[in-house]
Amino acid sequence: EGGGGEDEVAEIKKRMKLVAEQLSAMTRKQGVITAALEHSKATPEQCSVYVTGLHPRATAAAITAHFARCGAVRRVHIAGGGGMVRGNLGPAATVEFASVTSVDRALKLAGTTFLEHTLSVCLKADTAKVVAAASLLSATAADFKPTEAAPTTPGSSAFAVGVGGRGGFA
Repeated sequence: EGGGGEDEVAEIKKRMKLVAEQLSAMTRKQGVITAALEHSKATPEQCSVYVTGLHPRATAAAITAHFARCGAVRRVHIAGGGGMVRGNLGPAATVEFASVTSVDRALKLAGTTFLEHTLSVCLKADTAKVVAAASLLSATAADFKPTEAAPTTPGSSAFAVGVGGRGGFA
């Protein structure tokens, strides 16, 4: 009769192991489903990056091929409807991915070389900030006017520089 109890315990252990495996598989599936739901809630803007520093002859196909290592690319929009916009940032494009997780990988391509040009990559949501910063940095040397005479000897008073005659710093 002792052998029957051991068989019963072994059978229970076997069933418990099977239930644990099934629970683990269901937990993994739940994680996949949760991730898929999060991706489906992501807006196109959240799945997009803004790329500047592109070569003037960069095509949508070449940009797609370069960013495909980050994940599936839905579309590439080159600023200016297919032509290049040569503003403060140079040629630019928006790259939209199928998944928001691809955006993290794409951001890591900032500073890499593409067609002999160094890329800048930021979240599309940050585009307005990038354009504003570039506008501030686009001032030329002609925009800077001295507000007082330059010192003629080492160690003399500091040289103040103002932008557009609106004061400066010493």
